[in-house]
Amino acid sequence: MSISDLAPETLQLIFGETLFQCPVPSLRQAPLLLAQICHIWREVTIDTPSLWATCCFGAPPVRSSVGQRRRSASWGIKNIQLLELWLSRVGKQTLRYEVYISPHREDVALEVVSLLLQHVQQWGDIALDFPAIVLPESMLTQSDHVFTNLTKLTLNNASVAAGFNSPNQSLQSTGSWLTPEQSFPVLRHLNLPYMPRPALGPLGFPWSQLSSLQCSGWTADDGVVVLLPCVSLQKFTYRWSIPGSSPRAMPVHRLPLLRYLQLTNQALLAVLSLPALTHLHLQGVVRQGPDPFDVVRELVSRSSCGDTLESLTLNEEAAGGIPDTLYQLLQQLPALTYLSLNFDRGLPLGLPTMVPILSDPGCLAHLRTFVFRAWMDDDPDALPSLLEAFKKRVQVTNSALEKVALTVQARPSVVTPPASPPDHYPAAQSAEYLARHLQLVSPLIVEEFRTLALNAGLRLRLVAARPTDGFRDGNGQFVNREEDMDILVDTGMTGEALYRCACTFCLSDVDA
Repeated sequence: MSISDLAPETLQLIFGETLFQCPVPSLRQAPLLLAQICHIWREVTIDTPSLWATCCFGAPPVRSSVGQRRRSASWGIKNIQLLELWLSRVGKQTLRYEVYISPHREDVALEVVSLLLQHVQQWGDIALDFPAIVLPESMLTQSDHVFTNLTKLTLNNASVAAGFNSPNQSLQSTGSWLTPEQSFPVLRHLNLPYMPRPALGPLGFPWSQLSSLQCSGWTADDGVVVLLPCVSLQKFTYRWSIPGSSPRAMPVHRLPLLRYLQLTNQALLAVLSLPALTHLHLQGVVRQGPDPFDVVRELVSRSSCGDTLESLTLNEEAAGGIPDTLYQLLQQLPALTYLSLNFDRGLPLGLPTMVPILSDPGCLAHLRTFVFRAWMDDDPDALPSLLEAFKKRVQVTNSALEKVALTVQARPSVVTPPASPPDHYPAAQSAEYLARHLQLVSPLIVEEFRTLALNAGLRLRLVAARPTDGFRDGNGQFVNREEDMDILVDTGMTGEALYRCACTFCLSDVDA
């Protein structure tokens, strides 16, 4: 029996397994590829609506090798013929579509919106990336459409605030025939990236029923405004454009169900109470105002979440000293299983900071994954002391530590200007400066770390890195290029697996 002799129902099941997670309209991918093989496969492909229910139109942002997102050179849907073709074959299937329109193709934007709105009852997981002239939010929230099956919605239009002039407008529908709850009865996940502050006010979404919200604003205050009606949130990711801003004095806002929180910095924490918090990610602690570690400690005490917080990520973003309160904070978190500290801005926080913490068997007793990045000066005892601390940690009975990613970095020139080569330096000396990380760690220490990992069964990655200045991208993000990293030890921790959080919230996958 050949594959062509299989029943159409069997072929449909097989074809369904050939789809990429987010397929694109291409003759090299299913379903179009399947339709080219023979007339039988073509008929089966066309008559299988599920093959046409998931697609990404318009060459979305692609992920580079280091995880940074960038646009392809010719992104954006050029016409709507392919979208029409997919919709003509999708039957009554629930749609999982991503549609990207280039800022220079306003001519097709309104056509695309109008075409998609003819199938609103089939929307399930929809992402729309539209140019400035189009405001799909208004077309969605100020109409009599009922999005019966829409559970997840992403709207990306940075100029959506053009028609709004007040950030304090009520978070209710404006001019809609239906209430937000009637229009979006099952909407639970909302993503509004790059939305300026005024946009957070009048959009008519059912805020009170959302379990996951990602958005952005101008200040920390805007995050409070959008949070107030979101009483059912379990996950909140919020970025704001003014890192040093702090929310106005106001009563503490209690979110009893919130388990995952990712913020630009610690400013919002002062006005929140989060008794169920499991995952806290601060993209950058800021040295303006109160001590950031004290702010986190106060949140933990106020919320009584020390026994629920399993994952903590802290990145440094501004100059200033690192206080001893980091140790005090970690002592308050007995349930912590994942800890990531990224202090690569040349601050006075080096490797010795973690020595007393790791050496204390009563601190972080349940820690399974530890990710640490910090500069290393000329102290010859810094890395050996940290090595001894790890030895003590793994020798403890029932030690939970499983995975360690340790990056030591040549001290950045923002702290030590004499060490930074001026522009007029000869190329040879500049190259020597940029290659300082290659001499950071002695071969003896490398071998001791490798032996420790093998004896203790640790999945360990030890890396020496260049100083941050000179190899950040245009957005100021650290770039893990091969020439910037000297991987000294890697016992099975290649790829991004090490950095993936495994707290109970992340494992529950609330966005699924």
